[in-house]
Amino acid sequence: MKMQAKRLPGLVLGMLLATPVMLFNPHGAYAHPGEGVPGTVALDFLTGGGFIFRDSGDKGTFAIEGGVKNQDWWGGVNYIDHGNGLHVQGRDVTAYLFIDERTRDVCGRGTSNLFGDIVWHVRATDNGEPGRDDIFIIRVGKAGVIVYTTENDRNKTLGGDGPGGGNIQLHKGNNSNTAPEEFAVCEI
Repeated sequence: MKMQAKRLPGLVLGMLLATPVMLFNPHGAYAHPGEGVPGTVALDFLTGGGFIFRDSGDKGTFAIEGGVKNQDWWGGVNYIDHGNGLHVQGRDVTAYLFIDERTRDVCGRGTSNLFGDIVWHVRATDNGEPGRDDIFIIRVGKAGVIVYTTENDRNKTLGGDGPGGGNIQLHKGNNSNTAPEEFAVCEI
């Protein structure tokens, strides 16, 4: 099966999360764990929570979940930067994408206390147990411009250089993990 994607015009910054504004046809591009093509809709789900340390030394705490369930996007994000006070909340998931056998991108829309209505893009990696080597990266955008990101921080593992700070868990798919009819959209 070939992935059908279309790039939309717009400003794309910060290429570590190399998913610019794109639309994916879920009916021509499915990814079963270990068999996927980067950028296709994954038929599993992830959950996670914990903390990261920004290069500034400030803590960022998070909860993330994402996937496809019963032909709908599923999940959300809750993220707080304890340095600048940013609080991002989002339950409107617009994409759940396979990156590699351990990594998924979850994208959506939400709100923040500093920027109002925003779009968000999380890259989460499950590097096994107990979770200290798992990775969490978040990008927040408004009007096509990245207004906040952790992708340039030196250490993206949970808990930083410490003994661990949470867990990201990639769960195997089941019969409810069916892709939605609409295109997957990562807006930032």
